[in-house]
Amino acid sequence: MAAVPAPDDRRKLDLVWSYSFSYLLGALLLVALIWSSGVWNFLANTRVLSVLIDAGVVSYHDAQTGMIRGVPDLKYYLKSQDPVKWGLVEGAALIFLVFWLIKAAQFHGFCQFVGVRGTFTQHARAYLEGVGVNRLLPFNQGMVRMTRFMEGQGARAEKVTQAAFLAELFVVIEIVVYAAYGPYGLGWSVWLAQIFWSLVILGVCWAISRPNGLYPEPSIVPLHWKDSVEALRAVARRPMTFSKLTILSLVAFGLEDIAAYMIAMAFTSTHVILNVNFSILLMAVVAGYIARLIPVTPGGIGQFEWGFAAGLYLGGVGWPECVTIAILDNFVRYVSGSILWAWVYILRVDYSFEVLKRVEPKTPDV
Repeated sequence: MAAVPAPDDRRKLDLVWSYSFSYLLGALLLVALIWSSGVWNFLANTRVLSVLIDAGVVSYHDAQTGMIRGVPDLKYYLKSQDPVKWGLVEGAALIFLVFWLIKAAQFHGFCQFVGVRGTFTQHARAYLEGVGVNRLLPFNQGMVRMTRFMEGQGARAEKVTQAAFLAELFVVIEIVVYAAYGPYGLGWSVWLAQIFWSLVILGVCWAISRPNGLYPEPSIVPLHWKDSVEALRAVARRPMTFSKLTILSLVAFGLEDIAAYMIAMAFTSTHVILNVNFSILLMAVVAGYIARLIPVTPGGIGQFEWGFAAGLYLGGVGWPECVTIAILDNFVRYVSGSILWAWVYILRVDYSFEVLKRVEPKTPDV
């Protein structure tokens, strides 16, 4: 008779399988997305093909050596040689940095509201570290790390959890507010088409992430309807606080839309046409946010790109261009955010939450 694994061993095995599934799923989603758009199309549109030719991986003509012999069509070579407006890419990366700082300021506001002591710098470091870990781990594990980090510095875990929950709740508010523009700006049919598949992805992710033997532990910020209503009521009792936090959310989301547009324009040239109507792009970003609202893959990678690309495609953009814009946008977002996270992590300043000795006023529980 086979031995029954001990509870701790079984839990470790479940963690290994669930995390392996998450990373594999993220990789498969990205590979499938690029494959569906045409690998040569993607390499040419992103100018990676030019790098591969220069590096000797792809031989464009007989005088060159390379593991891959030739390019299927002249148009791919011409696309790959078009210049990129790197100033726009750098500007978009800077906008993403501002986006994360605004989000950190908003989290500081949530912490103040629920009664977590600390300065902006203290809360920002904890938040940015949590976001950074979220890029590497699935199931909002970065928020779990953030809670444990702040708890170790003297904060109450339940208060930090409330602040993290509010941060996720306001992401939903951002989605709802910007999605409400769709029927007015694009019409009901186009709007519904753009967000439909992202809702399907969200439903699949919800089914996958429900607590079971393979799910490592529930997210610390599950969006239950009852909890959401109670949280909104608590914040709404302070109109000024609610207004400031909402404005920060809407400004941050708007900046992300602008950054996505700048990236598309940076790679638009004579042969690579990534021009897209800003309203359609806005709804595509909304669709991407919906698709990764429950991050089954690390940081929702793959989920966001599929939701974004599907939103663009159903808005009337060609599929190869949709895939290019979606992946480039999230790539620049990841790189800029990772640089900020690395800077915060390497800084290694002792941000103890016990430095404030004043008596905190009582605040309503969320």
